[in-house]
Amino acid sequence: MATREEWVRHFEDVNGRKPSPEEFMEAKKEGFVIASEEPSDQVSEQVEAQQVDSSEATEEVSADSVADTQPDEAQVALEEEAPKQMPELNLEKEQEKETPKTSQIPLENPYYKPKVTKNNAFVNIALPIIILVLGILFVILSWTLPIGFVFTFLAFFLIILAIVTLVLSLKSTRKALSIIALVMSIIFFMTSLAGAGYQAVKYVMNHADQFEADLRYRANKYIDKDYQFDWTEDQFKELKVDSLTLGEVLDAHGKATDAEWRNEGETLTLDLTYSKEGTGSDNFVHLTFKSKDGTYILEHASADFGYDKVKEVSDYQSNWTKEDYDKLTVGTQADLLKGTRLSDVVSNHSEASFSTHELTQTDEGDLTQKVSLSFYDYSPDSGKLKTVHLTFDYDKRENEYFLTDKSDE
Repeated sequence: MATREEWVRHFEDVNGRKPSPEEFMEAKKEGFVIASEEPSDQVSEQVEAQQVDSSEATEEVSADSVADTQPDEAQVALEEEAPKQMPELNLEKEQEKETPKTSQIPLENPYYKPKVTKNNAFVNIALPIIILVLGILFVILSWTLPIGFVFTFLAFFLIILAIVTLVLSLKSTRKALSIIALVMSIIFFMTSLAGAGYQAVKYVMNHADQFEADLRYRANKYIDKDYQFDWTEDQFKELKVDSLTLGEVLDAHGKATDAEWRNEGETLTLDLTYSKEGTGSDNFVHLTFKSKDGTYILEHASADFGYDKVKEVSDYQSNWTKEDYDKLTVGTQADLLKGTRLSDVVSNHSEASFSTHELTQTDEGDLTQKVSLSFYDYSPDSGKLKTVHLTFDYDKRENEYFLTDKSDE
């Protein structure tokens, strides 16, 4: 047997409403028995029957209560025994409140681990700053020190370090500085590479200047500023190319007016110039020596002794006519004899503004000779030519010079 309060709560739980007075009185008579073992369908039918009976009884009670102003005994007893009116309960709403919707229930994955962003101050901030500072330092040193290539090599490793830093910062929220460090490290490398190139060029130029200075210093021991020209054509013709040594020439003619060392690939050559009246004179002997088995041997020789059969005058008066010039015939190297003979020209024009007699000893040991005559008259008489240039080559068989080139310009 249950108490009154328990029966009321049970009734409300089963029927979803409060019991009527008739239902309450009926339950009281039965001792507030809770029929928990009855099937739910029978309980529902009994409840519906009780609701019909209670509605009819209510109508009868209401009619009687209207006629009789005194309250019914059952009603009074119900009011006395029933507890104070309980607040209406809405089971559906209460169930909705107690039972959360499926969509509101959080789904928890026991294997899910939220990502945790880790910011490493050394990797995200300190290391990029170190890269930037070192990059600036390497650029400055590569442009100022001769060993700039070393700092270019170090700048390249800064790029690798910047890439590693950026990779380590990918999962961080502070990777902007790492990106800047990578871009700047590339710029630093290119700039330091240019600086290393500048230092290399500077080194080569300084080395070349120093090398030339050393060569000039070495050449000074072959120079005699007080040298007096003593060469003759016969002495020059007796020179033996590819056999005469530097020492033999120095013993025979002494130091030269000028000397110069030249670098031809891996071989140094020495040029000696003997001039009659200093460097640039018309009369000179130029000799070139090349090292052979540790000894400097004569490789090439040339000379200009002037042509003594023509008189050089500074105030030359032209006696060349257009007809005389046109009569001159020019030969070729294959047939020199076609050219006008030098002796024929000199017989009619014994004076000239300039004359040269060039002799050359070739590598093959051949001796070539050439005579050049220049006639200049800046205010010639009427019918006379202002300028005439003639070149004659020597023919050994005829022992004569023949015209190979002419010009009146």
